[in-house]
Amino acid sequence: RAVPALRLADGTVITESGAIVAILLDATGALADFSFLAKAKLWESLFYTATTVFPLCVKAFLESLKPTPDAGVVSAAADVFRDAVGPALATGLGAGPWLLSDQGGGDAPTAADFVLAKPLGNAHAMGWLAAFPSLGAWLGRVKALPSYAPAYS
Repeated sequence: RAVPALRLADGTVITESGAIVAILLDATGALADFSFLAKAKLWESLFYTATTVFPLCVKAFLESLKPTPDAGVVSAAADVFRDAVGPALATGLGAGPWLLSDQGGGDAPTAADFVLAKPLGNAHAMGWLAAFPSLGAWLGRVKALPSYAPAYS
């Protein structure tokens, strides 16, 4: 199992992808033009992905890859995605091209989009995005970004 890690200039190692994203956003000034509300919506999205979307999608995806997957585990996760997670994400996406477009995040993708790409890629591979065309279209836009292939291939 791989654990994301970032080694700082002083040798300190930071683990946990959410902490790494937070440090990088702070260090690069990427949020300098974000309003207070846009920052709050970014953190909300990042935490929701880390605590809800990622565990649900990745656990089910990894289970589905086993030689003899537990169909109950995958089916239960699919139900949660269909009934709760998918609708919440589709509502959060709104009419904009990116997750925070309608909430002051601008017209460009943010860290929220990049962090959500992995678990929604897994959801897509399991057919879960079929009921959510806006999420499928969003994932297509993310995959078309030049930074997607190096990060996820």
